[in-house]
Amino acid sequence: MGNRFTDTHLRILGQAVKAIREARGYSVTEFAEAVGTTRSYMANIEQLRKQPSYQLVVAIARELAVPVTAITVNLDTIAEEMAVVEAANQAAS
Repeated sequence: MGNRFTDTHLRILGQAVKAIREARGYSVTEFAEAVGTTRSYMANIEQLRKQPSYQLVVAIARELAVPVTAITVNLDTIAEEMAVVEAANQAAS
């Protein structure tokens, strides 16, 4: 995977960050402050509107107490699988 995430990568990353953040009991505001960004920027990451830098991904993983791979592992594989499912769903409709 290159330095840029695709829309599907961002969806997976945003969903993973939100799920783990909520499981840890953080509000968006609390979590954003803890990782050194703003509430709106963090919300935009979770809602796929912004792409985090690698440094921010590392800070997010550190604050969530998970390895970076917990929020990024297999993004290419998952993205490919999601593309196949989405294509099949479009063909069926």
